[in-house]
Amino acid sequence: MRRTLGVLTLSLTALPIFRVSAQGVDRTKPPALPAPPALKLPAVQTTMLPNGLMIAVVEMHKVPVVDVQLLLDAGAARDPSGVPGLATFTATMLQQGAGARSALDVADEAAFLGAQLGTTASFDGASASIHVPKRRLEAGLDLLADVVLRPSFADSEIARQRELRAAQLVQQRDEPVAVANIAFPAIVYGREHPYGHPLNGTDSATARLARERVTEFYRTYYRPNGARLLVVGDVTLAEVRRLAAARFGGWVVWGVVLSTVGAVLTAFELPRALVMNGPIGATCPDMSSTPADVLTAFAVAAVATGIATVASVVVEGWRRAADGATFVRLGVAIVVPYVALGAWLVPRLCDYS
Repeated sequence: MRRTLGVLTLSLTALPIFRVSAQGVDRTKPPALPAPPALKLPAVQTTMLPNGLMIAVVEMHKVPVVDVQLLLDAGAARDPSGVPGLATFTATMLQQGAGARSALDVADEAAFLGAQLGTTASFDGASASIHVPKRRLEAGLDLLADVVLRPSFADSEIARQRELRAAQLVQQRDEPVAVANIAFPAIVYGREHPYGHPLNGTDSATARLARERVTEFYRTYYRPNGARLLVVGDVTLAEVRRLAAARFGGWVVWGVVLSTVGAVLTAFELPRALVMNGPIGATCPDMSSTPADVLTAFAVAAVATGIATVASVVVEGWRRAADGATFVRLGVAIVVPYVALGAWLVPRLCDYS
């Protein structure tokens, strides 16, 4: 017993004693810091599809996964004054059935692919994203394309989501942080400002959400020329462009299409008026008004309509996402069908017998 204690005592006293000394340390100055490391950001490669969709790719080949995010200029700042919350509701509805898939089918497909699919909207924009393993990328992009390009907006799903949102608005009233997030922007910006209304709307606005409003908002703001496709992961620019062109290359610029159709319908009587009262100086039913005169008037109306349509597109930001060649294609797409329609229709409006 004594021997054991002696060994312990010897081992304890044999350890050296370390003391920290404060001598030589100047506490009046902060310690010198080394130079900051150089910031090395990954290269961002960009390209554009003919329909104006901008694509940005960052290659990261360490892990076989890919993140894809589609950004759109369809945020809550675009909400109509009487329907706050429409942008976020539209973004939510994208996943509630798309293409031939129901809402459950969309969720099941994402789970089967091992993917994370999401759609949301903030004040400044809407987004649809998917995180998917590289080997499932093509199927994942098929699902994302369906969600963005072919949402069904079924009445039953709209009614269900409307009830869920109404319940969420009631629950928010018991959460101080949620109430503050609604009150603060209204105080700072004012309730009539695009940033001043509640992101998820109000009780009365939610009750008015219907398929017609959702569809109109979608067709107006979900456009390729106002979208950005961001892809990060185990991919290359050429690969992404090929996959994106196959799925998003046929995305129609709904805003341009609808405005053109509206302009055609509005200007239906314009060629006739130009012939009767314009510089051509002929009346439509008069024999002196030849089909060539009428067609010329129709061409003038077509050019005027095309210029007005292109100008409206420029104002909305097309210039930021398109080049000169795109403007030429747009003008041809607007004017040529208009003149062709005139060649067939106007002679039938006027009597040349």
